[in-house]
Amino acid sequence: DQLNRPIPEPSDITRPFWEAAKKHVLVMQKCGDCGYYNYPPRSYCDRCASENLFYQQVSGRGKIFSHT
Repeated sequence: DQLNRPIPEPSDITRPFWEAAKKHVLVMQKCGDCGYYNYPPRSYCDRCASENLFYQQVSGRGKIFSHT
């Protein structure tokens, strides 16, 4: 039942993801300095600690390496 599903509360960091999802577009946060895709999104790059982040559309095809 869709009425019992939790509704996400977007933050300033996640809002671009949810806005794209409303349009059925998949985006991921990417570092403008080193090119790393951050997931989950945050205010700095996991690889180089840069704050130069933006959202880029991705294909949705990929490999899952682990799941917890």
